[in-house]
Amino acid sequence: MIRTLFTILTTIALALDLSAQDKLFTAPDYLKRELMPKSITGLSWRIGHDAFTWIENKSLIQKTVFNPAKADTILKLESINSKMIELKENELQQFPAISWIGSDRFYFRDQNRIFQYDLSASKLMKVNEFDSSGENVTISDMSLNVAFTIESNLFVALNGKTIQVNGAENKDIVYGQAPSRNEFGINAGIYWSPDGKRIAFYRTDQSEVTSYPLVDISARIAESSLIKYPMAGMKSEKLRLGIYDPQQNETVYLQTEGPENQYITSVTWDPSCLFIYAGILNRDQNHLRVNKYDAITGKLVKNLFEERNERYVEPMHELYFPPDDASKFIWQSRRDGWNHLYQYDTEGNLLKQITRGKWEVTNLIGCDPQGNSVFYESTMESPLEKHLYRTEIKTGKTEKPPRISEKLKMTD
Repeated sequence: MIRTLFTILTTIALALDLSAQDKLFTAPDYLKRELMPKSITGLSWRIGHDAFTWIENKSLIQKTVFNPAKADTILKLESINSKMIELKENELQQFPAISWIGSDRFYFRDQNRIFQYDLSASKLMKVNEFDSSGENVTISDMSLNVAFTIESNLFVALNGKTIQVNGAENKDIVYGQAPSRNEFGINAGIYWSPDGKRIAFYRTDQSEVTSYPLVDISARIAESSLIKYPMAGMKSEKLRLGIYDPQQNETVYLQTEGPENQYITSVTWDPSCLFIYAGILNRDQNHLRVNKYDAITGKLVKNLFEERNERYVEPMHELYFPPDDASKFIWQSRRDGWNHLYQYDTEGNLLKQITRGKWEVTNLIGCDPQGNSVFYESTMESPLEKHLYRTEIKTGKTEKPPRISEKLKMTD
């Protein structure tokens, strides 16, 4: 926080003419665009290239890692719009937010339409379309299939064809939305499999949950709307995790043991798409079971491990599978009082505690292509700061990765 405040104040000081000592910073100065901090829009790595891209001046800009001083414009908005006209689609007003899905291919969403652009062929295709009233829109990067919700129902769009996942039930049965009021790292209700062929989704039964009024006082006469809110000591929602196969139009549910009102967290597809992992947390929030399930039948394959704490257990993350070996994964846990990284195999054996100390891992970034080292942000240096670190999984050797400029000097 102190570092951020210093940066803001420095930016303001540089923007102002400090030679005029009688110039005072006033409230309207907060609205001056020239005093606002600059940011980068749409920054992302380009798959298969040592390069990154971002959006600037209605164009897609690229820089390579080893020549960051040189910027190349690789695509302009007018080029996309010329292709949109050919497809008889409305032109775009701004360069769209993109997601790379190959070395030369990316996709973007324009309202309820999904487009794919191929740089090498200079070709634009509309690959999918879904209901414009859809919410919780979730796109598979592999298949570009789309899952979305309308009110309490869940739908899937494949090549523009829409399929409703659930049958007709009362509105207190909610599909595809994040349950548990986004607790324990649950930020979504839909999870595409890595191959983009199936989805895992939450089915939430709120029929026994208390209706709670929200009052809108912005209207001339205050208006109220009811939401479901589990008050302390009263009944809570009942939760299930389903897996839907659009090709077969079939749904199976995980055969989870325990009461219906427990939490289901840390939902993670196995890279093979044959299994799915989930953390089962009791309502007292002090006992977690991390389980492996058969994604075809929903049956429990194995309880991998458990975590208990007399105060609370707080699972906040999915499992992370390194790119080199689908038989191992990294788990984040506060079992020793600090959030650290642990390596397990898919049989539930703890192989290694990767990080340890009186500091927090705040963001797991990933592993190198060989899976030898893990990269993460942490508060190791100071609880007020976050720095990037690399730890070799086998040896535990930890260091700050050198900057690109330093790496270039070492290779000269």
